Amino acid sequence: MKSTFAVTGLVLVVMMLAMPQDATAEEQVGDVPVLSFNILRDLRNKENWRWEQRRNLVLKVIRDADADVLLLQEISLDMRKWLETALVDYEFAPVDSQDALGKLVYGGLVAFRKDRFRMLNHGQMIFPPYSPTATERDEIIKAMPCLYGGHWAVLDDLRNGMRTAVLSVHVPHQKETYRFGTADLILEWLDGLPAKSRVIMSGDFNETPNTPVHKKYLAIPDMRDARLVAGGPDVEKATITNGRDVRDIIDWVLYRGALTPEDYRVLDYRENGILASDHRAVYVRFVATDSSRKNGGVERR
Repeated sequence: MKSTFAVTGLVLVVMMLAMPQDATAEEQVGDVPVLSFNILRDLRNKENWRWEQRRNLVLKVIRDADADVLLLQEISLDMRKWLETALVDYEFAPVDSQDALGKLVYGGLVAFRKDRFRMLNHGQMIFPPYSPTATERDEIIKAMPCLYGGHWAVLDDLRNGMRTAVLSVHVPHQKETYRFGTADLILEWLDGLPAKSRVIMSGDFNETPNTPVHKKYLAIPDMRDARLVAGGPDVEKATITNGRDVRDIIDWVLYRGALTPEDYRVLDYRENGILASDHRAVYVRFVATDSSRKNGGVERR
């Protein structure tokens, strides 16, 4: 079945990631602190989950984590605007807000510190674009409360010239076939990158570890789960709070290339019975390993 998935500027991404760095950059080893956080869309009909009730807690999670890269999910235009105003030291990558059906996309979003990175390229994915027909795809989208998708960016480290591709995703939960289909699309994106490029992809995969879908990702050459490698805390079972499951069991941080996760933490913020989100945030500090000194960790195929 032919996929309707498109990667914006994929050829340009390959060129950018494969471009050799200067000798000074080759001698340096950097780090990439990342925060992955599904901040939960604005549930205005549920008092404890309204954005106005939670946004300062969400901001506290982000500020306390002090990550250089933010990979956020379930974010609307209004939520994005508020965060951009509050986080002036971060640049939020451009993203299309609507598809042809006019429904807001609460997929992934990438943001990064302005004084640490510059963005070389970016693009958006919309899930699920892998239905047999366009009509069926439209029917699926209309039935969803929001669209699911991802956003990727290629970041150039201003300190050492090393380049990393990051991807924030929100994967459909309705059917396992959707989650397998999403994995195929992400594989297609990965196949367009140089084989040795550093990649960090995280988000709400709507799938628990050690399932067939999780194993499919880990079967990708060189792909690893930061929690497993870093010896992070065991995933917690969902708990019911204010009428919703609260969890981090479906939030993964996967990576490949010359990176090592040296710090893995799960952040759970609540105040006066209000939670920041129904997902716990995941912080990972990646360190570029010695092999990344060659061409910024990126080699040509």
